[in-house]
Amino acid sequence: MRRLVSTVRQPALLELACASLRLPVLNSFAWHVFFIDVIGFMVCWIFAVPYFFGVLAAMDKSGRLVAFSAAMQTSGLALGQALSAFILGRAAYAVTVYAGISFGVFALLVTLAAVRLDIRNSRPQSSGDE
Repeated sequence: MRRLVSTVRQPALLELACASLRLPVLNSFAWHVFFIDVIGFMVCWIFAVPYFFGVLAAMDKSGRLVAFSAAMQTSGLALGQALSAFILGRAAYAVTVYAGISFGVFALLVTLAAVRLDIRNSRPQSSGDE
């Protein structure tokens, strides 16, 4: 459990910092707030993605998980825009922000589950012949 916390602590804190940068957008939709929000998001993105890919590469030595994650990122960028347009057609702008936050929390939970599974699978098996 200690390894799980240390492995996920840095990206989780970075995710929380990125989310807190996005909160002012809920209160006002001015171009300068959006501009600063996008810059802050991209700074967090640039530092978080290589770290996540490193964690994935350590979990899967074949490299298929990292390749799949890169493909899913691009798909998520496209699907996120479509989902936002769908939500905006039926609800207020704040709902799209709440949906993004909920998807971020879901991604963090999936990451925690994957790291926990990796820790469980990497434990040495006792043979019982001793």
